[in-house]
Amino acid sequence: MAFYEKREDISSYGMRFSVGEMVDYSYGAHWHNEIEVTLVLEGMSKIGINARSQLLSAGEMAFCPSGSIHYIESVGPSRVIILIFHPDILHNILPSIHFGTEFIKQDSLKNQKSLSIMNEYIKCIYQEMTNQQAGYRAMGKGYLAILLTLLMRECPIPPKSSNEDSHAIFLVQSAISFIEENYTEEITLDGLAKQLCVSVSHLSRIFSRTTGYSFKQFLNDIRVQKARELIMSSNKQMIDIAFECGFNSMRTFNRVFKEATDCNPTEYRNQAKIGRAVQQE
Repeated sequence: MAFYEKREDISSYGMRFSVGEMVDYSYGAHWHNEIEVTLVLEGMSKIGINARSQLLSAGEMAFCPSGSIHYIESVGPSRVIILIFHPDILHNILPSIHFGTEFIKQDSLKNQKSLSIMNEYIKCIYQEMTNQQAGYRAMGKGYLAILLTLLMRECPIPPKSSNEDSHAIFLVQSAISFIEENYTEEITLDGLAKQLCVSVSHLSRIFSRTTGYSFKQFLNDIRVQKARELIMSSNKQMIDIAFECGFNSMRTFNRVFKEATDCNPTEYRNQAKIGRAVQQE
């Protein structure tokens, strides 16, 4: 699923900052105004940022600039730390945060020891924000400032994006916003292309290259996600949920839902009920 994510947890530490450790973590294509840094601790994860993607292994990192469309897919068992912060958190000492690459590997750095040092700073940020001992906010910001400064020194400043690249990102962001707002209606690739004043082939190519999803996959995924939320939070009939989420028949709803979750909607609701009952015991 690809969408604009308005983060509400970004002020959870009182400093527009969020950090967490995830196991076997996958998250569909989306974008937000915050900067996101991912460190792979164990295993492998495929990370896509705008039209580029790479498979990262333990110790490697990804840096996602503000406004970039990105996704992560766990490849087998994996563990990652994800750090999210607003660009202005260090505006007095680092007014501009730009690096030469989104994917931080050993061969992308000048100093061979820098990657392990950066790993340790991210782990220190996570520990400070998790343990919340006296002065943890100052320590977290301090470690973050050092981490970003190291990245700026080790990775050359990138050339300015071409107008073509900027237009492609803006086009996909516009498509994402439109689908997010209108997924309950009948939406076709042809209709979306006309809405955005581009050709069908151009939109299809740019959309899949940037998000890692075809238009149809994205639309189905976002509808399934909305359906899962309704199944979990309401007692509505499945047929009502299906039509409310933009599916035009129960047959299509059941098929698409099972492809995404490995169970049909009724089974999903039953499993959720069992899970809640176990937690309450």
